[in-house]
Amino acid sequence: MEENVRLGGENLLAVVGTRRHQFLMNLPVLIERFTSDPVTVVLELLRESRKGLKAPAIKELLVELGLEPAVVDRTWKSVQAKLSKRDDVRIRANTYRWAQPSPTEDMIAPPAEVDVMDTPASTAPEASLVVPAVPSTAPEAVSAVPEIPTAPPTEVGEDVTGPETPAPIRKDDEAAADLAEAAEDRVRVLAERCERLERDLRSANDRAIELRTAQKRQLQIDVVRALADLAAEIEEMVIGRTAPEIVVERVRSLVAGQALHPIGTVGEEYGFDPALHAPLVGAPEPGTPVSVIRPGYRWATFEEILLHKALVERVRA
Repeated sequence: MEENVRLGGENLLAVVGTRRHQFLMNLPVLIERFTSDPVTVVLELLRESRKGLKAPAIKELLVELGLEPAVVDRTWKSVQAKLSKRDDVRIRANTYRWAQPSPTEDMIAPPAEVDVMDTPASTAPEASLVVPAVPSTAPEAVSAVPEIPTAPPTEVGEDVTGPETPAPIRKDDEAAADLAEAAEDRVRVLAERCERLERDLRSANDRAIELRTAQKRQLQIDVVRALADLAAEIEEMVIGRTAPEIVVERVRSLVAGQALHPIGTVGEEYGFDPALHAPLVGAPEPGTPVSVIRPGYRWATFEEILLHKALVERVRA
């Protein structure tokens, strides 16, 4: 498939034989080579540059060839350190230039850039040249199609024939764009789901706080109501001159409704138990006879809780 391309101020031809053409036509090879040996890929770009390249320009070229910006940024520090130690790389004013290696070294000569407006067709190399951007008034031209072996240079006076076709759009770029779009959609869906879950959690937490507050308030009301009932019962019985035994029995009956159980009875004797009795004075030995001065109480609900120990005193012989 061929496509005519009119050259303008922003158009470049990918000429057969250049590294740019090779990488554009076979992106997986570039990715594999950059992953295994990124320094060599950067050196090839420097060989094809006359004036040298600054670090941002090198990274921009790598991205234009199809590499991921994140991969280039992550690898650049190690590449930069290795370039500074090479004899075939010169660094001046933050610009990297490829230096001519010694004759004994295996090297790849950088393809020369030529101006298609000034160089005669009879002397212009065909296959291994990078054609720079030309004004929009230049004649129509076409770029190269799938990679083919580099053609030998033409002899003086020999016509250069054969149309150049543009590099086709890479399908792997389209697939990568589709994957990126799908990933963005997935991230957006997950973000919306997280926001919805966060709102649900805040709402559930608010309801739980309201429920605990209401339960606490109701518990306080129940306790105060029980205390008020007890005070009213005692005052009624005392004013009516009810016998003390009946008052005590009535009080214990009221508190039993709240799961309160007395510890001892006033005036009765028991063996001293440090877990249930609090001596008025001294520290009796366990089992010592003691008399209850004021009863204690424990609360038996889901678990038994000791509220007050019984106040006791030693029995006099």
